[in-house]
Amino acid sequence: MIKNITAEEIKTTYRDNHGFAFISAQPVSDEAIYRLADSLIQFNIATKHPIVVTRYQQGVIFIYDDFDAPAFFAKVPFAEHILGICKIVPFLEYVK
Repeated sequence: MIKNITAEEIKTTYRDNHGFAFISAQPVSDEAIYRLADSLIQFNIATKHPIVVTRYQQGVIFIYDDFDAPAFFAKVPFAEHILGICKIVPFLEYVK
């Protein structure tokens, strides 16, 4: 699930996918990423695990093959509050 990929690969290979970036001032461990993916399902914020997760700049990008972006982003304020994440944005917006 966790891969090291470039911004260009994100923009080209995954441009038709949906997802989001968690932007945080603190580095995120692999264990925290797995817990976060599970928590998103547990709190009905996502329905399944992402196909790709990668670290990029100060964030972690989650990319899905099937993702209800409008429903997800409607829950962003709740997710930011519960998970203590600084900011959540669409992943393609983050890698511009």
